[in-house]
Amino acid sequence: MGEFKVNTNQPINLINSSAVKGVITFKGGSYKARNANGDIENVSFPTLQLPEASTLAIEVQKSIIETPLNGGRGSFKEIVQIGEYEITIVGTLLAQNYEQANAEIQRINDLFKVNRSLNIINDYLQSLGITQVVLRTFSLPELQAGEYQRSYQITCVSDNNPEIQSLNL
Repeated sequence: MGEFKVNTNQPINLINSSAVKGVITFKGGSYKARNANGDIENVSFPTLQLPEASTLAIEVQKSIIETPLNGGRGSFKEIVQIGEYEITIVGTLLAQNYEQANAEIQRINDLFKVNRSLNIINDYLQSLGITQVVLRTFSLPELQAGEYQRSYQITCVSDNNPEIQSLNL
């Protein structure tokens, strides 16, 4: 059986320093939620494709416990887990008029209000095993000079854990 060796003289770049571009689609669906009266209702949301010029920045960290070594320099490192991927999506919507620009931003805002994990479709994310995300923040930076341009930023976290379903016992 062969050995696996890592050349420690060469840095390993998992993600290029430039942002990744590509089509990003949030797949529509439905889920059950309680309304203001406490009744359970079916909530549906449409598929949303962001502009192709949207960019992705991805970060992941390891949880490490470091224990200092007695009488020496350094520490023993125990890797506890690899965390979830933090994803930032940045883009600009270009519209024909003011109403269309605001309608597109409203569609993203409506998606942000969905209180569940969302299926995300993007070749790069899928190559990292990311197929579901939870939207964490949605922001609208300062308006740009173009009247019908609206910039946006969405941050999300990967959520590829199997859903836990309640059992009626």
